[in-house]
Amino acid sequence: MVPRQNRYIMANTLKPTALCLLVTCLCLGTACRKVTVDFSYSPTNPKAGQTVTFTNLSLNGEDYVWDFGDNGSASTKGTAHAYNKAGTYMVTLTESRTRKTATHAVTVTDSLPGIGLCRDTVLAYDTLTAYACIWNPYDHPFTCRWQLDEHTQLIKGDLTDERITVRLTHAIPSGQTQTQASIRLDVTVDGITTTALAQPVIVSAPSWCVAVRTDQGDFYQRLYLPMFEDPHPVDLTLLTEALEAANTGREAVDSVEHKHYHATNRGLFVENANLSHRVQLTTDSAGLVIAAMEQQRLFFTTADGVYMLPLIHSFTNQTTDTATLINTLQGVTQMVVTNDKY
Repeated sequence: MVPRQNRYIMANTLKPTALCLLVTCLCLGTACRKVTVDFSYSPTNPKAGQTVTFTNLSLNGEDYVWDFGDNGSASTKGTAHAYNKAGTYMVTLTESRTRKTATHAVTVTDSLPGIGLCRDTVLAYDTLTAYACIWNPYDHPFTCRWQLDEHTQLIKGDLTDERITVRLTHAIPSGQTQTQASIRLDVTVDGITTTALAQPVIVSAPSWCVAVRTDQGDFYQRLYLPMFEDPHPVDLTLLTEALEAANTGREAVDSVEHKHYHATNRGLFVENANLSHRVQLTTDSAGLVIAAMEQQRLFFTTADGVYMLPLIHSFTNQTTDTATLINTLQGVTQMVVTNDKY
């Protein structure tokens, strides 16, 4: 039997040892329960409106709070969320007790096809490149079909291509400074067709004008060489004054090349200053003629309307250019081509 005094000494000797073991066990338990926070989501390339499933990969946490980056939130361990708009959202998961967090960027793409434009505003009669914006991560077969309004001219590419270039020949309404074009794109993916619409703004671009006085009134049209817009009724004081002062006749002189033009009932003729090399340019009866030196163009009228032709700069007065009918206004009695731009 151990004496009572020895038992007391042994008991007091064991107490610190047990305390150390208890502390050691608590420390090991805490280390084993270290909190880590992380999550994953699926699909990895979500579309707008598509449900995104968030999987909580955290360890040893208690309560969690989700911030979806679009003012949406949740307080469950796992969750799901849908984004209404395309964009990149910073999603954060927070463990409530330790305040540890994990953040991942979720990029949401537009689920519908769209039309990209090289610019949204275009000068009248300028060109514009449009291209298809299609979300197709799995490379499914698809087709494109462009539809253009009557004043949008295709100048590069095909209507079934993903990218096209067009010229916008819309006339600016009288008294206004801009108008709009209409470009439509039909995209078919997996048998489903979706339509996108773009309406680029066309703004007025100052240019030379040809103004005429006819039996039906006064008109002008701007010249975006080699293009030209439809005639408008004259509503500018300066153009009206120019028409009043116009002295349009049946003869015109090219002062640079010293050539004479004559509008006759048998057609339009040109001859050199020494009256040699007389050439007939048209066979239709010509009414009026103007040599516009600034534009290096010849304008003349017939019963069909007003024509435009590059000035002839050759000794023999020969030309391979064909006269272009720029409008069908008839009964022209006066005509003027401005040097100033309107």
